[in-house]
Amino acid sequence: MHSPMEHTPTSASGGAGRFVSTSPVALSAGSSVHAAPRQPLTSRAGSLTEGGLSKPLGSIQVLVSERVSLPASLSCAALGSLQTSSAAEEAFVSCSSLPAVAAKSPSAQRSPPWKCGRLYFVSPTTALDVGAADYNTVYPRCCSLEYLAGLAVAAYIILYGFAAIRDFCDRHAKYYWIKLVYPTPLFLRLGTNGYDNLTDKQWTGFCGQYPKLLGVALLLGAWSALCRDSRASSPPSSSSSPLSAFTTGKQRADVGDRRPPGTPLASVYQLCSHAALTLAERVILYRSSCIPAFYTVVGVVFVIFVHGPHFFLPLLIIIANYVIFSRLQRWCPYWLFMVIMWAAHVTLLYLIEINDGFEQTYWLQYFVPTSEKVAWAVLAEVRIPLWKQRMRWCVAFRMSTLRLIAFNYDLWEATHAAARARDRARAKHDTGCVECAQLREQNAASAAALPAEALRCYKYRTEYARDPADYNFLNYAAYVLFPPLYLAGPMSSFNAFVSHMRVPSTSMPLRKMVRYAFGILRIYITEYTLLHFVHIPCLGSYAFVILRMTLLEQAHFLFYMLAYLWLKFSFIWKSSRLFAMFSGIEVPEDMRRCFGNTLTVRGFWRDWHASFNLWIVRYMYIPMGGRSRVALSVLPIFLFIAVWHDPALHLVKWAVCIAAMFVAEVAVSGCFGWAAAAFRREMAAAAPTGAVSDAALENGRPTNCAPRRSLLARLARLSARRLSPRTRAWLHRQIRVVGGMSTVFALIVANLIGFSMQNSSATIAKIGTTLEPTDAEDIIARSFSQLTPWFATGLLVSLYTLSSLAVIDRDMQAHMMSWLRQQYKLNKRTSGATPVEGRT
Repeated sequence: MHSPMEHTPTSASGGAGRFVSTSPVALSAGSSVHAAPRQPLTSRAGSLTEGGLSKPLGSIQVLVSERVSLPASLSCAALGSLQTSSAAEEAFVSCSSLPAVAAKSPSAQRSPPWKCGRLYFVSPTTALDVGAADYNTVYPRCCSLEYLAGLAVAAYIILYGFAAIRDFCDRHAKYYWIKLVYPTPLFLRLGTNGYDNLTDKQWTGFCGQYPKLLGVALLLGAWSALCRDSRASSPPSSSSSPLSAFTTGKQRADVGDRRPPGTPLASVYQLCSHAALTLAERVILYRSSCIPAFYTVVGVVFVIFVHGPHFFLPLLIIIANYVIFSRLQRWCPYWLFMVIMWAAHVTLLYLIEINDGFEQTYWLQYFVPTSEKVAWAVLAEVRIPLWKQRMRWCVAFRMSTLRLIAFNYDLWEATHAAARARDRARAKHDTGCVECAQLREQNAASAAALPAEALRCYKYRTEYARDPADYNFLNYAAYVLFPPLYLAGPMSSFNAFVSHMRVPSTSMPLRKMVRYAFGILRIYITEYTLLHFVHIPCLGSYAFVILRMTLLEQAHFLFYMLAYLWLKFSFIWKSSRLFAMFSGIEVPEDMRRCFGNTLTVRGFWRDWHASFNLWIVRYMYIPMGGRSRVALSVLPIFLFIAVWHDPALHLVKWAVCIAAMFVAEVAVSGCFGWAAAAFRREMAAAAPTGAVSDAALENGRPTNCAPRRSLLARLARLSARRLSPRTRAWLHRQIRVVGGMSTVFALIVANLIGFSMQNSSATIAKIGTTLEPTDAEDIIARSFSQLTPWFATGLLVSLYTLSSLAVIDRDMQAHMMSWLRQQYKLNKRTSGATPVEGRT
């Protein structure tokens, strides 16, 4: 698990971060780990040329040159630990274009040559600030046997499980063959029984409507590009809102007094009333509204097409939210506004869910029937709908509820605390944001011609409050109804959405966009192939078939069920994100890692539904008190997530399980952090002369030296005097691996209880009858009662392999981010900056 013991490069007093190299080259020269002279990082990072990194050395070489290329099907199918996060991938890409900071150092040009392709048992030692007080400084590489052995074991488990479940499906396909689609000739030659494409309506519907969604996205992207090109010749404005460019401070105050920002198009009406508004200024105002107006029109047509005759119900709620809360935020204090907003939206969401979107209402079916079947059930007569309903509006409205809450919160902040929010965002991202620094470097050649917002990341645009003129009804409607994100997300804040409408994102140029599209195609091919041989949706709906599995087959089935869900949601969310990027709208990356690549509850939800996680942190966790009230906010947050998904009993069970795990994780992390700090102090006190790093000394003595009387003190002295940095780092990794094993196992059980298809009776009707219970928790409990020593051993090996690879991945990514922060001269991230960021 993550802990304060993880390495962050420390700085010597009065100087930059230092490191000592104990690579084979340095060791061959007779250098010692503790006694080697410290040199600046830039002198050992390798020479940087205009073409990028040339012969990187030490801590950089593996991240750039030793990275292993993995099979696409393996990394996508189930093993998340084989896949690094998107942030790390961008970091690798950006390394080739980093400014030549290290090239200015003469010693960087004299760095020893690097021998490519060498294999090590653990890894060549690369130590940053090696000293007795900082022992977690060595991490394994992609070309170490420690990493490759774990990779081989994980690949064997995945392939063996695939063979076992495929064999079971071949023997029992006769029970559900009616749900299978006849395969293509290619897969028929490979021996498949059919393609499972009828059971999961979400997967089938999204794939079937994919060409139409792509066409809508291209239309929106073409219109956005046309409007921005026509607006490029307009006079630049320093304001973030074009509307505020023609008003003085007194006029803006008058606008806020007489027609508050919550009133539809308030600023437009006020500006147009000024006689001084020239024709050119009116053209600029028109061009600034052409994009949100087009998004709104297309969004309304899209809602009408998707939701059928009941399209007006979500539109009425969206309009009512704007009218009510845009006025309420002027009259209520913060706490009362939040209470009313949350109570209203949670209650409305619950009523919509339990009443199934009010589709069973008599008068609705009488005047606007949605289908012949529903009309017959309600009215006892057949009524033909005016047009087909492709998705019930209550399902898509879950995402709309999040957008309504986001708009209300952002509006209140912009009205009452805009200056503080802007100052905080600038201070945070100017001095400590790697993504902003990468955007500045990526667009260095054209920075003079770009607005300042173009060089800002998504989080900055979210945290930076907009001008009051931007919170008008046109932008609000465009934000809520934007077609690429309307159905399933990913989630975006209102501030960021409006910012991207004004200034499109520059984080994904054409080359990255093409590469991203090929990654989506790879995910689709993997899922498509998997459903030809392993019929996960059918097995989930024909629950009685699962009872015929052996214990080993049930374990692999549960694993591949999670893999199937990961691939499905990854394909949907990444496709939606790409469609939004066509219009220059950037949203957070969902499914940044696979489900197996996790160590903590926080890390799992930060990587699974990352955009929803960021929404939870900004609009729930921080308003509820943040870090100071984490124990009190956990249960309400998870209960809201359960109700948001579906107000069902199994999701309440899931929320309670996750909340209990989270509280336990907070307690264990706190104890582990205290022990790590005490361990470092004891190591500093017991360090040999000259082995203590400068950061661990104060006035010539180790800081905060604890009495050496406990077992922890004895172990610390032994570690400082007898163990090498490589051994200490390996032991520290094993402690984190053990914690990660318990977390992964608990997450698998909890998510199977909450989101298993065994529980999704509202989505997939169970077929067949059996006298035995078939809910997920009953199957899991029965599996535990049948445990054998061999099965338990295999389970422990599997969990250890996943956690070990996840720890190695975290260490490599953390080291890369530390290196980037030093290259960009950014502030170091504190170990406890956001202790529950991502915990949703």
